[in-house]
Amino acid sequence: MPTRRTPSAAKAPEQPSLIPETPSSKSNGDRMTATERDGYLRLLRTNVKTAKAAILGRAAELKAAFEIQLDTMYPPDGDPVWEAEYQAAVKDCEVHVKRIEKRCDELGIGHRFRPSLHPPYWS
Repeated sequence: MPTRRTPSAAKAPEQPSLIPETPSSKSNGDRMTATERDGYLRLLRTNVKTAKAAILGRAAELKAAFEIQLDTMYPPDGDPVWEAEYQAAVKDCEVHVKRIEKRCDELGIGHRFRPSLHPPYWS
C-alpha cells in the first residue's frame, strides 16, 4: 500500500523557555520580580519578531502568486467552449447595435450624439 506523504510545514526553531516550569513560592506575594518581568518581555519581543518575519515571508509569497495570476492570459481561442461563447456574444452584440441604430434613426438622433454599443474585443 502506498504511503501518503504530507507536505512538511516550515517551523520556526524552538525557543528556549524563559518562563519557569513550576511556579516558585514568592516571599513578596503575587508580585512579579524584575527578572521575571524582563524574561517575559524578552520572550514577547522574540515572538513578535518571529511573527513579523513569518508575515513578511507570507506576504511575499502571496504577492508573487497574485502577480502570476495577473500576468496569465486566457484567450478565447484557447478553448473550444470559450471560442463558441465569444462568437455568440459578438453575434448577439451586433443584433443589439443594429436595433439601437434603428431606434436612433426613428428619433432623429444624429450620429455624433447617439448612444453606442461596441462588440466585445477580448484578446
